[in-house]
Amino acid sequence: MNPARKKLVLPVLALLSSSVLSPVLANADDVSEGRSDSQSAERSQNTARKFKRFGLTVGLGYGFSIPSSDLASLALFKPSNSDFADYLAALDLEFSENIVTTSLQASFGITRNLVLSYYTVYGFVDQPVSETLPGLRDQDSGQGDSEISLAYILEEQKRRPQIIISAALNDDSAEFSSLGDGLKGRRISLRASKFINDRVYGIGGLGVTTRDNKNGVEPGDINSVTLGFGFLTQKASTKVEFALQQYSIDPSILPDGGRFDGSDNISLIASFQGASEKLGMQFYITGLKDFEAETSTMGARFTYSF
Repeated sequence: MNPARKKLVLPVLALLSSSVLSPVLANADDVSEGRSDSQSAERSQNTARKFKRFGLTVGLGYGFSIPSSDLASLALFKPSNSDFADYLAALDLEFSENIVTTSLQASFGITRNLVLSYYTVYGFVDQPVSETLPGLRDQDSGQGDSEISLAYILEEQKRRPQIIISAALNDDSAEFSSLGDGLKGRRISLRASKFINDRVYGIGGLGVTTRDNKNGVEPGDINSVTLGFGFLTQKASTKVEFALQQYSIDPSILPDGGRFDGSDNISLIASFQGASEKLGMQFYITGLKDFEAETSTMGARFTYSF
């Protein structure tokens, strides 16, 4: 398995368990690599539709990875590759996987179409403690990456899809690899969706993330393209979405001049969202299958909005 892919799988957990997941990911994720390029836009979209001048959302989530084999488990959960270990050490990140997250998002509606948001997360993580016993875990907790974003939303019309253009700044506060990539960066994304009939709609997205150098590491840029579709159930408050996402990460340069290979992956993403507007609650279940990294990632999240 390409060592770069190990790192790709893990930050997706923060996305699946602590962020509103749209199938348009820039990389899961958010991503962190996986942190979603559209996650800020999706969160802002909800605020813009109701045009709440100020909104506050708290969330509780859980995420975990399912490797396809014991060998994959060892490769994912015990980063014995020296380049991968050096990469994490230079970024002051500790290797981690399964997580429980608590999150807070504050949104301010500047206009009906323009929304400013701040998002932060704190997580409780599992860490492997034995290379020969991948099931043995230790627990710890720490801060994840935070971001501030600005989203512009054009509502869907008869001949035009809904379009969300989002720009975000990410900090480097993550202490564990499954809670972020620990790098300051900038992300620009575009998401479009259009109803085909009363219940079915198409989804498309593009994302570009650039990240600052840190402690001698020159991280590669992240690019993503996503295509999919969704449909509303008989109750309009629930929906299901499926998408294929192609994301690529350019190679990174290590402090000693070594090269940490990038990757070019394709993932299948499926998500279910249920909501109660009256109670201000939402529930998300999301799964991601990475065909290159030979792993599946699952996440669930519950939120309450004020």
